Amino acid sequence: VAMFIAEESCPTMRRVFSRSTTSSASSSTKDKLLDQTVAQERKTSLRRGWIQFLRSVVLPENYPHSVTKDYVYYQVWDSLQAFCSSITGMLATQAVLKGVGVGDAEATAASALVQWVIKDGFGMIGSIIFAWQIGGRLDCDAKTWRLAADFFNDLGILLDLITSALPKSLFLPLICVANLSKAITGVTGGAARASLTRHFALQDNMGDVSAKDGTQEKIVALSGMLFGTFVITSLKDANSLWVWFTFSSFTLCHLLCNYMAVCSVVLETINRQRGQIICRHFILHNRVLSMEQVASIEHIFWWETRPFVHMGAPLSTTVRKGETGHAVRETDLEHLISQFSHEEYLLSFRTHRGSPHQCTDIYVTLSQEAKPTDILQAFLHAQYIKYHFTTRTNRRARKGDEQDVESNHADLDRKAFDFVRSRFSEFVNGLERNGWSLARIMIDMKDWRATWKQE
Repeated sequence: VAMFIAEESCPTMRRVFSRSTTSSASSSTKDKLLDQTVAQERKTSLRRGWIQFLRSVVLPENYPHSVTKDYVYYQVWDSLQAFCSSITGMLATQAVLKGVGVGDAEATAASALVQWVIKDGFGMIGSIIFAWQIGGRLDCDAKTWRLAADFFNDLGILLDLITSALPKSLFLPLICVANLSKAITGVTGGAARASLTRHFALQDNMGDVSAKDGTQEKIVALSGMLFGTFVITSLKDANSLWVWFTFSSFTLCHLLCNYMAVCSVVLETINRQRGQIICRHFILHNRVLSMEQVASIEHIFWWETRPFVHMGAPLSTTVRKGETGHAVRETDLEHLISQFSHEEYLLSFRTHRGSPHQCTDIYVTLSQEAKPTDILQAFLHAQYIKYHFTTRTNRRARKGDEQDVESNHADLDRKAFDFVRSRFSEFVNGLERNGWSLARIMIDMKDWRATWKQE
């Protein structure tokens, strides 16, 4: 009986032992999976911590909500151009140091110091003069001047490199001109960068955006310096063809990246070119273009064609003058004041003496009480007249006598007034719906203002 019980109990014991072994293996597997999950979470947490740290170092706070949508695209291209510029800059520094006497047993520290002071002084004086003459236009065309700054920078670097291949007698004049070009880069690039920073900052965080831009530039410049050191040590001869090949390659990349950077920016301010595009499209199609549409149309380098629109012109210029003399004729002034009695501007246009159907200039005098919307209305009025004189139909207009010409001009004045007064409110509403900024009209204009009163 005992043997029978033992034999009967053996299967049960085997089952119990098997269950306990399976339970132990399952528990061990669960522990391993748990350990792997914890390790994976630690790695993920560590990775997230590093990413968050890097974001806090190089990106503005509350990114991406604190900056515009085009911020990232611009910064990527801007970082690439800074990398290329740092390498070409090191090549230029090598050539300048060789020119002032580094490595030359006959050169003295005093002569090198004098040449360096002259070079820097020439650049400082040039930057002061340039800022005095051009400073007022930098805000209006930030994208243009941002790209122009890099052209000046590459020109300065090119002149620095040329000094190593020319006689020493030409070294000082060349580095002075090169430093002048770089000084202009500092003025234009700094001003344009400030305007773009104001555009990127959505939450009044210009300081933060500017600081992080400087951090990004330093990181990229440091990387460029390390790579540039390797390049320079590999190119021992400053006049070798490999130096010029390296300079040409990185300069082309530098200019291309800068062009892509400024093209990626979608500005909300209305300057002269964007204003002309918007006004022309509204006159033709009765619709206001969006900022993205205008950005895809506008050119980085743009010159206005005739007839030229002179915004902020002095009163003596706007009032029509006789063929000789520059005195304001009272009858013309009274006519203009009565014609624009309900506006904050006066407008007139000139036609070519030999061909009165060809307009050469449009003059707009603003009142002292003119607001940004008044300036915008005056600009739309001027663009309507400009469009009339630049259409193909008008260019083929038949010649008539002086009376017919005056009649046509009077008819144009009436049509322009009717268009602006009936459609300007719709124009402003369209601008506001598309996000255009009307707080400041960035049209390059003179500072003349006038006060008039109709008796």
